Amino acid sequence: MKHRLMQLRRDMFKIIPICMMGLFLGWCGYYLVFGTNSVFALKTMKIQETQLSQNLTDIRGQREGVESRVMRLRPDSLDWDMVEEQAAASLGEMPKDAKAVRM
Repeated sequence: MKHRLMQLRRDMFKIIPICMMGLFLGWCGYYLVFGTNSVFALKTMKIQETQLSQNLTDIRGQREGVESRVMRLRPDSLDWDMVEEQAAASLGEMPKDAKAVRM
């Protein structure tokens, strides 16, 4: 009986490190696939980065358009065609002899 307990004790000391290593590798693998900084999260962040960079490009284009219109309306570089266009747009009517094409 004593011999069997000693054999079981030796076997347990061999199995425990293997089980601990297996649990550790399983835990690391789980967080590699499903954790906060996982493969899926990285893929999601790359998709978001693409969408946000596209939005940034669109907003920069809009900003450049507004900046060019503001520059043309400043007193030192006033564009009279732009002033007439803005006045007609705000009044809601165009002169009868005007042939304007909006772009």
